[in-house]
Amino acid sequence: MSRFYPVKPRPMEHPDAWNQDETMLPPPYKGEMRGIAAEGIFVGDKLYDGVQRSVLLSAVHGDGLGELPEGGQPGWVVDWETVARGQRLWLKYMGPQFMTLPGGLLIGFCIRRFAEVLLASGYADSPEVAHQRYEQTGFHMQDWYRYPLDDPSSLARKSVKKVRAMHAYARQRAMDQGIIQDPSEGILLSQYDLSETMLGFTAVSFELLYLAGIKLTDDELSDMLSVFRVIGHYIGIEERFCICKSVEENVNFFADYNTWSRCRVAHPSKAGIRLQEVVTHGFGRHLPTGRQYWNAFMELMYDELNKRFGSGFKPATPPALPGVTPTIRLAMAVSIALTTITQPRSYVLTSQLIKQHDLYYSGDKAAWKAATKRVERVSLIMDNYVWRAVSLLYRFIWEGYLIAAVALYTSYCVATRYYH
Repeated sequence: MSRFYPVKPRPMEHPDAWNQDETMLPPPYKGEMRGIAAEGIFVGDKLYDGVQRSVLLSAVHGDGLGELPEGGQPGWVVDWETVARGQRLWLKYMGPQFMTLPGGLLIGFCIRRFAEVLLASGYADSPEVAHQRYEQTGFHMQDWYRYPLDDPSSLARKSVKKVRAMHAYARQRAMDQGIIQDPSEGILLSQYDLSETMLGFTAVSFELLYLAGIKLTDDELSDMLSVFRVIGHYIGIEERFCICKSVEENVNFFADYNTWSRCRVAHPSKAGIRLQEVVTHGFGRHLPTGRQYWNAFMELMYDELNKRFGSGFKPATPPALPGVTPTIRLAMAVSIALTTITQPRSYVLTSQLIKQHDLYYSGDKAAWKAATKRVERVSLIMDNYVWRAVSLLYRFIWEGYLIAAVALYTSYCVATRYYH
C-alpha cells in the first residue's frame, strides 16, 4: 500500500484571497504549484501554436495527422519497460478508473479556466454532443494504455498527436472569442492548464482508485505515473512544467492544488454549472445507468466535498428520486468492501470498454448504431422502471418504519396512561 494516499489536505491561510468570479488568474499558490502557475499561464504550445487552423482541423476531423510537426524526443532517459508495466496497470484498473473518474471530471468543471474553454469548444451544445466528446476521451485513454508509446506509428502516439492538435485548435479559438480580456491573466490551455489537467489523469485518479478500495503500492504508482510523463511530453507539456516526475512530487502538487478546491466549488462559473447539467444529462441518457444514477452520483460527490470542507455545497443538477442516492451509496460501499477483500485482477467492465472501443473503430456503423440504441433503451428502463421501483421500495420501508415507530410510541403512551 502506498504511503502517500489518501492525500492529506493542507489548511487554507486566507480562504477569501481568491474568487473565480472576479478573475481568471490561478489561485495564489504558496507551495509546489506556485512556479507553474506564475510562469505557465503565459506559455502555450510553441510547436503547434504556429500551425494553420486548416491543418489542425484536418488532423482532428480527418486524416491530416501526417501534416503536423513531430515533437522531439523526451529530455530524460525513458525506461520503456517501466512505461509498459505502467500501461498494463492502467489497463488492469481501467474499469474502476472509468467508473470513478467522472467524479473528478464533474467537480473539475468548477475550475473556471477549464470550464470556459470546454463551453467555447461546444462540449455543452447538447447532451448527445457532451457524451460523444467524453466517449472519445475514453477511447483516447484506451489507446494510451493498450498500444506502445515508443512507436510513432502506433495508435497511442497517433492519439496523443491528435489530442495535441485539438488543444492547439481550442486554444486559438478560445483566445479569439475574448474569454480572457486582461493580458495579465495569461492564455487559455496554457502550460499551467495542461499540467493541472494532467493532475486529473494521475493524482485524482489515484485518489479515486484508493477510495474505491484499490490500494496501489508506491512502485505501482511510479510505473503508472511514468506513462503520463511520456504522454505529457508528446502532448506538448514542457519538462519544466511536468508534474509527473515522481510520486512524491505528484502528490505534493495535488495537495497544493487541493488547498484551493473549496474556493473552486464555492464559486463555480456559469460555464461550469452548465457543463455539469448537460454532461450528467448526456451520461444518463447514453450510458446504461439512467439519469437518476448521475443525479445521485452528484449528490454523493458533493456529500464527500462537504465532509472534507465542512460546508453545505449543493450540486446544480436535479435531485435524485428519494431513496436512489442511499441505495447507490450502499452499492458502492459493498463494491469497495469486496474490492478491498479480494483485489480482483480482472474486471468485467474493462472488457466491455475494450469491446466498445474496438466496435467503434471497426467501421461497422450499423453494429455501432445498434449497440448505441440498446444502451439507450437500457437507460430508459433504468429511469422509468428500476429507479422508480427502488424509490417506491425505499419510501415504503422507510415510511413503514416511521409509521411503526409512531404506532408503538402511541401504544406505549396509551397503555401508560391507562394503567396509571
